[in-house]
Amino acid sequence: ISLLSAGLAPFLSVYAISVLHTGAGFAIALSAVSSATLVLSSLYVSSHLRRGSSSRLLRRSFLLRGCALLIGATAHPINPLAPVVLVCVAVLMAAGDTAGQLSANERLMRLATGPGVLAFQSHFVVRNIGAYTGGVAASSMVMLLGGYPAFAILFVAAGVGRFAAARATEVSRSAQLETAAA
Repeated sequence: ISLLSAGLAPFLSVYAISVLHTGAGFAIALSAVSSATLVLSSLYVSSHLRRGSSSRLLRRSFLLRGCALLIGATAHPINPLAPVVLVCVAVLMAAGDTAGQLSANERLMRLATGPGVLAFQSHFVVRNIGAYTGGVAASSMVMLLGGYPAFAILFVAAGVGRFAAARATEVSRSAQLETAAA
C-alpha cells in the first residue's frame, strides 16, 4: 500500500514548474531542502530506533506523509503561499520517508532470519518495486488530465493511501502496551 502510494505521489518539482510556474531554481531548491531534511532526520530516526519501536515509527511515518500530501493539495495556483506550502510538504515528506525507510529496514532485518533471509528480502523488494511501478503508471495516466486537477487527485490519492498503510501496519505488542499505558 505504501509503495503504491509513493508511486502516486506527485513530483513536487514538476508541480512547482508546470503548475505554479516557479522556475527551475525553485525546483532545485526544493530538492536541496528535501536532501538536507533526509540527512538531518536520519540522525533523529536512527537514535530513536535504538530505543523505540520500529513498528510505531513506521506507522507514524505513514501518518506524517499522509498529512503532508493532503497539505500539498492546498498549494493551489491562486494561493500566494503555494511555494511555501511546497517547501513544507518537501520537509515533511523527506522526514517521513527517512523514518519509513529506516524503520521498515530495521523490521525487515529483525524479522527476516535464517537460511531463507535472502529469498525473503528479494520477495519484499520485488513486491515493493512492483507496487511503486503500478503507482507511477497510474499516476502517469492521471497526469493526462493536466494542470492542478491532476495534481490534486494525486495528492489526495497518495495521502489516503498513506493513511491506509498506517492502518494496515501491525504494531508490535510492546508498542501496543506502551500506548495503552500512556
